[in-house]
Amino acid sequence: MESLAVGLPKIKVPQAHPGNSDEEDPQPRSSRPNIFPSCSISKFILTLAFIFLVSLTFGGIVFSLVWLTFKAETPTLWLNSLSVSKTKSSTLTTKYDVGFTYNNPNRIWEMEFDHVEVYLFHERTHCLAITTMERFHIGVKNEKCMNASLGDGAPCFGGDSVLEEIKQAERKNETAVNFNIFVTAKLTFECSLWLLWKQNGIFIFSCSDIKFSFANATAGRFIGGVPKMCKRVW
Repeated sequence: MESLAVGLPKIKVPQAHPGNSDEEDPQPRSSRPNIFPSCSISKFILTLAFIFLVSLTFGGIVFSLVWLTFKAETPTLWLNSLSVSKTKSSTLTTKYDVGFTYNNPNRIWEMEFDHVEVYLFHERTHCLAITTMERFHIGVKNEKCMNASLGDGAPCFGGDSVLEEIKQAERKNETAVNFNIFVTAKLTFECSLWLLWKQNGIFIFSCSDIKFSFANATAGRFIGGVPKMCKRVW
């Protein structure tokens, strides 16, 4: 047995180098770089950006729907009546009685009116009287009738000149004198579903071109159909 082992030729086994199949190149070749980590980061960033855009779009749509659904509508103001009495001969120290109807068209918003002031003008240039109304509240889909008494005091300004204009109109047998009424109010919208959700605003209404005829020196009457809708100017 030992003689047979001595007679067999020796076989040289080549040594393999990592990453190299060439026997003649004793130096190992560099392996291919791994690009998968950078691709994964890019996909992750794109996914986050997509989710953010989708969430932003969805949130905008939901906010728009909520805003359109729960947006507070502007109240409406109607002039029901106007009467003038106690006109004196030397001044416009007169009593003006004005009747209004405040309407709340909202389904979820209640209204709180505060600092309500009523101004009575003649021909938009001369302020005849001012008064302040008491604070009042209107529930949802409801309305409230309020009366304002102006006068029993000095006019705003230009009272004598306005009285002279009215007397001239009477002497010329003119049928009517124009009055204008402005109403300012601080309005608070209170949501009946969310007690802490409120909205505040200043509103100004104009009841313009009110025709009024003086039947005699101490009284007059309103001309035109009533109620007359007042326009919001602010």
